[in-house]
Amino acid sequence: LVGVEVQPDNTLLKTGGWGSDNGGAASAEVLAAGTDGWAEFTVYPTSQERYFGLTQNNVDATKNMDYAIKISSINTIVIQENGISRAGYGDIEPGEVFRVERTGTTIEYKRGGSTFHISEVPSTTSLRVDACIYHNNGEIQNGTLNFGAAHVESPNAPTTLQSTTVTSNSVGLQWADNASDETGFIIERQSGTGTYEQVANLPSNTTSYTDGTVAGAVSYTYRVYAYNSGGNSSYSNALTVTTEVASREGFPVTWTDLTGVEVLPDNTLRKTAGWGIDNGGATSVEILPAGTDGWAEFIVYGTNHERYFGLTENSTDATNNIDYAFKISSTNTIVVNEQGSNKYGIGGFEDGDILRIERTGTTITYKRNGDPYYDSETPSTGPLMVDVSIYHSSGEIKGSAISFEAMVAPEIPDRVQAIATDFDKNLIKWEAQDPAISYEIERSLSQTGGFARVATTVRGARQYKDSKLTGGTTYYYRVRATNGQEFSAYSHVVSSTTKTAVATENTLAHKPQYNGNISAIKWKAHGDAEEKLYTYSYD
Repeated sequence: LVGVEVQPDNTLLKTGGWGSDNGGAASAEVLAAGTDGWAEFTVYPTSQERYFGLTQNNVDATKNMDYAIKISSINTIVIQENGISRAGYGDIEPGEVFRVERTGTTIEYKRGGSTFHISEVPSTTSLRVDACIYHNNGEIQNGTLNFGAAHVESPNAPTTLQSTTVTSNSVGLQWADNASDETGFIIERQSGTGTYEQVANLPSNTTSYTDGTVAGAVSYTYRVYAYNSGGNSSYSNALTVTTEVASREGFPVTWTDLTGVEVLPDNTLRKTAGWGIDNGGATSVEILPAGTDGWAEFIVYGTNHERYFGLTENSTDATNNIDYAFKISSTNTIVVNEQGSNKYGIGGFEDGDILRIERTGTTITYKRNGDPYYDSETPSTGPLMVDVSIYHSSGEIKGSAISFEAMVAPEIPDRVQAIATDFDKNLIKWEAQDPAISYEIERSLSQTGGFARVATTVRGARQYKDSKLTGGTTYYYRVRATNGQEFSAYSHVVSSTTKTAVATENTLAHKPQYNGNISAIKWKAHGDAEEKLYTYSYD
């Protein structure tokens, strides 16, 4: 073994880094010269280059084998002998069994039991199985050989595969064992429309299995086959089940401002427009008020569609310019992206993972399945809404949930009054509601229209002082309450006429008040609530 390890099910797994000479192994068994025999393995699409075959001498971990099947990183089949490519045969199918077999001096390459290539190089020497893996985590699965022993028939296939239980996190399976000579059973699972993957290797005489690695609200398809030294049986019937929706906290998002997307019956957001960075998105009706803790989350699945999900203070378009967002790349990796800039790479994910963006105080934390991965360096103090952008057509945001509900509009402010307090000031008063409510004050010179906002108060305010007005002028006011998300209707219109300033010379005679030097005089003008200090210096 070079840069590989043998798993409990005899799978050969590369542990070394990428390289053509640092990951491989050979069989202890040797096919004697002049003896018929074969070696085979099962392939699954993995985007990892690997080689499996027969060779006379194994002096290193390279791909230089006498007779080999190469599975490329794009999952195509190539016949390669002594490092030279002989022929290509297209794409693999998940679960296919490939065999290199010697009969007499002829080497045949087989897939699913049928010959698809015959070597032009005769074989007369002893041979052993040889494997080489280029990419890290590449695997050779179900490596099997028959070097001259008595012929063994592959076992009968299992039948009547059915489910016994289906929950949000497990699927119970059961089948009929129709063989008496199997070594074990392999269970394969397909998620949605993806490729089949092996999920279990079970001992002989097993007729049931519980898969506890599923996610909620996902469609899975299962199949089972038996195997022994003679090969693999055919597959059982395929069984498709959909797991239950997992119980989750929070509330579903109410989508609005839809651009190039549609909302499906299960609240999934799907892009209907073509590819583009600014033509597919939506926001939430619900708003997380400023200064309030809360979160938004969604369930992620590998679909090769680039999409963004996050929280933002303002959303003016359908682009990925979101204040705090998860980016799911087209290669199914997670990236923290803020205002269109990548901040931190989290890596890959499993179908059904829950990604959450949460505000606590002013800190934004990115979480996966409840575990924190990154704290934003940008504090959050304002109101936030859910914001989504989808790049690829048919991309989806599934299972979205939030901790904050759409707020009920506050009541109309009651007992609103406007009181003139000076020639340039009015005091507007009302009866306050909940301490979390703030108020907008609008002003006009007409009772019937032309109102414009002049102030928004702090929460819990009961009055507002309107200043820098014109004396002797009637001003009209109306007030409405807001919780940061919803607004009340306006109050009734109230009015107040500012006081008229009186000239100073009409209230104070301009004559000396004292003999000698006067340094200062104080007085109040009519309508002026403030005492004025005028300083003079004269003889």
